[in-house]
Amino acid sequence: MMNSTHAWPTPKWRLGIWCLLILLAGGGILSLAVGGGEQKETASSPGSATVKPEESSMAPELTGLRTWFNSEPLELRNLRGKVVLVHFWTFGCINCLRNLPLYNQWQADFAKQGVVIIGVHTPEFDHEADSQAVAEQLKKHKIDYAVATDPDSKTWDAFKNRYWPAIYVIDRQGHIRHRWEGELEHNQAGGDGQIRTLVERLLAEQPR
Repeated sequence: MMNSTHAWPTPKWRLGIWCLLILLAGGGILSLAVGGGEQKETASSPGSATVKPEESSMAPELTGLRTWFNSEPLELRNLRGKVVLVHFWTFGCINCLRNLPLYNQWQADFAKQGVVIIGVHTPEFDHEADSQAVAEQLKKHKIDYAVATDPDSKTWDAFKNRYWPAIYVIDRQGHIRHRWEGELEHNQAGGDGQIRTLVERLLAEQPR
C-alpha cells in the first residue's frame, strides 16, 4: 500500500493492489490493468500536469452530488467567467486533511477575485458517506467554501479521477488547465505556490 504521505489510490484499486503485491512476490506481472484494459497508476509522490490552453479539454459537469454545504447546488456551466478549483477528498484520508488549511487560505485570498472552490467529498468507506459526519468535519476544519458529497463516485468518474487528494484548476472558459495529485507540500513539493501562480495568471488571462 502507499505511504500515508502520498496520494491514495481509488477504492476500486485497493483490492487490486493487494493482488498485485502477491503477484509481485511470486515474480508475477509488473502492472495490473482493469476496466476494459485501462491502465491505473499509483502516485509514489505528489505530481502535477499543466495543460496548454490550445490542448485543454472542457471540464466535465458535476454530477450525482447529493448533499451541498455552504452553498446552493452549483453547476460548472453556470460558473463561466470564474476560475474554479475542484478538489477531491475524503475525511478519512490524512493526505487530504493536510491540504485543507491551504484550501482555506485560497478561499480567503481569492474568493473576492472571482475564484470558486468546490470540495467534492468522495468516500472510501461507508462511515465516510454519512453527510452528518462530513458536516462535523467541515466545522472542525473551519471550511466555508462549497462542499458536496459524491457518495456514488459519479463526479469522481466523470473527471476520471484516480487519487485522494486531487485538485483540478478550471479556467474562465471551463477548461481544465492543471491537475495536482497528492499533498501540496509533501517534501516541500511547492504545490501551493504552483497553483497560486496559475490562478493569478488565469485571472489575468484574456478570454479566448
